Amino acid sequence: MESVRLAFQNLAERMDLAGTNEDQRLVSESLDVGEVFFNYDKFDQLAHIQVIDIQAILDQLHRSADLGHHRLSEMLSEVFAQGESPYNARHFRQLFALQVNGQLVGGTSPTTFFFTAGTSYKVKPIFFQNRLLFGVTPLALYQRDIDYQKFWYSLQKLVPGFRQRFRGVANIRTKCSMKNVSY
Repeated sequence: MESVRLAFQNLAERMDLAGTNEDQRLVSESLDVGEVFFNYDKFDQLAHIQVIDIQAILDQLHRSADLGHHRLSEMLSEVFAQGESPYNARHFRQLFALQVNGQLVGGTSPTTFFFTAGTSYKVKPIFFQNRLLFGVTPLALYQRDIDYQKFWYSLQKLVPGFRQRFRGVANIRTKCSMKNVSY
């Protein structure tokens, strides 16, 4: 999730939203994941959503006899207990993982709303509304379904503190709507 957060931040820092191919790929694939979530009813034969209860996982790690699991539990507990960290962890009790054709492709994220698992090369691209999701060519937000674009606009307006909590995402969304540029 950190690499995706940094990719959004890196692209948002530039006026033209240009960045490395890797940053563009991570942002595009994260938007692909979001688009599958948004249109889940159209992908129900291909996609599966799994609920991840954060506290249950932390408890399981904490009870583990493995010292590494116990330390991971303590570290993650601190992250989720922090106030306004760059990870927004205290605002989330559950996350959702997304599988497409049996392959984990990403999920929801407390820092970018959606993230890619970086495994798109293992997933057969999905042809959807004259576009390829999880394809080789990155897709900008403005190249996507208009209702999906409105969804992002609504999130920015309806989620309290969206601009502060999801700064990179908000900056990219705003620049896209102003200039109709790459991301």
